[in-house]
Amino acid sequence: MSAAPAVPDGAEGAHRLDVWLWHARVLSTRAACARLVAERGIRINGRPTIKPGARLHQGDVLTFAIGQRVRVLRVVAFNRRRGNAAEAAILFEDLSPSA
Repeated sequence: MSAAPAVPDGAEGAHRLDVWLWHARVLSTRAACARLVAERGIRINGRPTIKPGARLHQGDVLTFAIGQRVRVLRVVAFNRRRGNAAEAAILFEDLSPSA
């Protein structure tokens, strides 16, 4: 079974924040990703948002906390569907500070 191809920016425009977080396997469900954004907030390029439907573009940098850990991820690509961990790993560059 082949991996769904990453979608280059502009091919399908911007993507929803909660969907991208789910595709990148940040949390296990899309609803949990939407709750993370709505309840805790995420910064996109330094600007805070609580909108799960906020639009992402390639190159955007996301900053958010999960538990006691701060994650910083640069959006590298988009995917048409949620794949396995290897497929998710190509969607972002982890810029998170070391623990």
